[in-house]
Amino acid sequence: DGKITKNADGSLKSVEGMFNYQDSDSVQSSLLRNGKVGTRRDTSGTDTGLFGTKWAPTQVEVMNARPLAPSLDREGFALLPHNVPTELGDSFNFYDNKNILKQYYPSIEKLVKEATGATHV
Repeated sequence: DGKITKNADGSLKSVEGMFNYQDSDSVQSSLLRNGKVGTRRDTSGTDTGLFGTKWAPTQVEVMNARPLAPSLDREGFALLPHNVPTELGDSFNFYDNKNILKQYYPSIEKLVKEATGATHV
């Protein structure tokens, strides 16, 4: 689907893909919870559907930020390596909500603590 663009040295420059943005004409913009847009969740915490949304599929070019080496101090975010197979195992299932809550979130919490020096995340 998406077009991949490479730099002269063969490294990744960008990838094009289709992203679903919320149609700005379908719901009034609000910084406060208005009850018009939301996610339904079942008793296990899994999303079962959205309400009040109308999607506007949009072709977007996503640039590779790795060569820029963004930092928390300069850009307000950083790209950090996180080797999921090493940390959580080769067969980690991202579709298993229990795995996400019990294993993945704590591994990300550890990563953020190490990167920022925070004691609580």
